[in-house]
This record gives sequence, structure tokens and C-alpha cells, in this order.
Amino acid sequence: MGSFHILSEASLVHLAVSYGAWAVFLSVMVESTGVPVPSESILVAVAALAAGSDPHAPAITTVVLAAIAGAVIGDNFGYAIGRGAGRRILARFGPRIGLGPDRQRLGRYLFQRYGGRVVIVARFVSVLRTAVSLLAGTTRMPWPRFLACNIAGAVVWAGAVGGGAYLLGQRVRAWSWPASLALLAVAAAALVVGAVLLKRRGAELQAEADRMLSDAPAGGSR
Repeated sequence: MGSFHILSEASLVHLAVSYGAWAVFLSVMVESTGVPVPSESILVAVAALAAGSDPHAPAITTVVLAAIAGAVIGDNFGYAIGRGAGRRILARFGPRIGLGPDRQRLGRYLFQRYGGRVVIVARFVSVLRTAVSLLAGTTRMPWPRFLACNIAGAVVWAGAVGGGAYLLGQRVRAWSWPASLALLAVAAAALVVGAVLLKRRGAELQAEADRMLSDAPAGGSR
């Protein structure tokens, strides 16, 4: 599933190098509110820096906690916005941030089918990570349930992505250049395979959502 970002990943990764955990916190919070920025790239970059020898690099625990805090705060902002004016915002600006009518149908369908689990899984899918809090508010998902799933998703995502980037960075530093290159190649291949599988599953879910909700008005969440 594709995504649109208001700034290039190169420029934001540069911010990550300059501002460390603060860049993680702010980018994750802004994206979780509903503004598309590549916060996951910044989290990976800063977590990898934490594995290096720079004494000014933040500790990995600080990086992960910054990502969790940004996700929880941003998602709750997005939920409040979605509950108050979500439909108007999505109708006017949705297509500009990759959330046209088809993606909105997909979001409603996922909430109806999977409920709160979508909030957790959405952390790992770029376009859903940006939209899930707005959609949760728009579909009137109960806030206590949203908050519990939001915290769980933030902890799992930040720990997996930030911790994984940190461990990968450590292995690259510790191993010889050929072994490090091989490790990076395997990691890149795994990402490509995962992206292909995710895109295929996303297309299947989109087809199901279009078939079931094309003529239906926006509904509530179960």
C-alpha cells in the first residue's frame, strides 16, 4: 500500500541525525495525528545511530520511548480530530494524503471486520499508520478501547522497528565487511518480499471493501 509524504525521506533522515530522539518523537506524533511524514525511516535511522560509537547518540531505550510517546500522543490527537470533524477533513483533504474514497472504504471495512486489532496492526502499514486514528474517531470507536489498542500497538511497533534497527546496526559494526554486506542483503530481500505480500493482501482487502461498502454510508465501529 503506497503512501505520500509532505517531505522527502532524505531531508527527514537528515533531521534525525541532527536531533535524535526529539526527531523521532515529533515525526511519529505528527504522522500519528494524520499528517504524512516518514516517521518509520527516522526511527530506523536514529535507532541505527544509537548502535554506533558516537557518544552524542541517544540510548536505544530513549529512542524507543520517544517513539511510543509520539505514537500515543499523536494518535489521541488524531482520534479527537476524527471524532469532531473527521468526515469533513477526509472528504476535503483525504485524496491529497493518499486517503481517497477507496482507502476510506478500506479503513471502515477493516474496523468493521477486525475492530480494535486494526489499531495495533496499522502501526506496521504506512498509509494506515497515518489514517487509523482519524478513522477510529470518525467511526466512533470507544475511546478506552482505542487507547488500550493504541498503547499496545505503539509498544510493539517501536520495540520491533527501533530494536530491530539497533540490533542490525550492532551486527553490521561487529562483523566483517562481507558478512555485514550479506546481512544487509538478506534484510533488504526480506523487506521486499514482505512489501510484495503486503501489497497483494492489501489489494485483496481493498476488493472486499469495495464490494461490501461501495454503496454503504460510513458506519460505526464494533
